[in-house]
Amino acid sequence: MTALTDMLQSAPLPVLIAGAVVLVSVLALIRVLRRFILAFSLALAALLLLHAQTAPTEASVALGGLAALVAGVGPLRRLIFRLPF
Repeated sequence: MTALTDMLQSAPLPVLIAGAVVLVSVLALIRVLRRFILAFSLALAALLLLHAQTAPTEASVALGGLAALVAGVGPLRRLIFRLPF
């Protein structure tokens, strides 16, 4: 822990610049990841609808779980970004 505090005290500007670059990169990746998750969810829903022909109860439960996860992403994202870091 002392090495980290020494590094922050000795060179705060490069650390802040690196942190800003990492933050901007992560924010750009979040948008791409959201699109991949949406595409994956749509593909999984289509496969579950096909699976419902052979095992309707199992597919219905899985489809309900997928719908709950997709519905919960928005409030969870708002909660995470609202937290003060």
